[in-house]
Amino acid sequence: DKRKFKVEPSRTVYAGGQPVALKGQVYDDSYNPASGVEIEVVVTDPAGKETEYYLNETRPAQYFLELFNLAEGTYSYRAQGRKNEVPVGEDQGQFSIGKSNVEHFQLRADQGLMQQMALRSGGAFVYARDLASLGEQLRDLPGLKPLVDYKRNRIPVRTYAWLLGIILALLSVEWILRKWHSLM
Repeated sequence: DKRKFKVEPSRTVYAGGQPVALKGQVYDDSYNPASGVEIEVVVTDPAGKETEYYLNETRPAQYFLELFNLAEGTYSYRAQGRKNEVPVGEDQGQFSIGKSNVEHFQLRADQGLMQQMALRSGGAFVYARDLASLGEQLRDLPGLKPLVDYKRNRIPVRTYAWLLGIILALLSVEWILRKWHSLM
């Protein structure tokens, strides 16, 4: 990527509640890091509302901005860089915010919630110390009784008598040929 001015998100898709990181890089005509550039970013939300932000210079030619609490949807951005009121470059792009997933934020098991879910769905909540009784509970469920279905299929030998005759004929021919050539 030989662009002298670029602003891009660290990822193109974020989960809901995650901060969005925009990173910028600026180089002069000789591709040396350019410091002291003011980078303005205009972010457009899914409803079309525009908000202005400015990237902070973290290292020479390295700029950074973090956006928090963005709603779900696809956002676009336009970035313009100026140094001493002289335009340095422009860039644009987009990123998406996905749905927020509570499972990613609360990593401990919620026993009360699991008991409620088991009660509402007709299930059972079992602690780890009671796992030995789980097998008995499963065996006692009426819907989980074993169902055995046997099917016997007999094939009478006389239906394949012709095949037996061919096999015997071939074995007899082999025996005769071996006798004839004294191989036995």
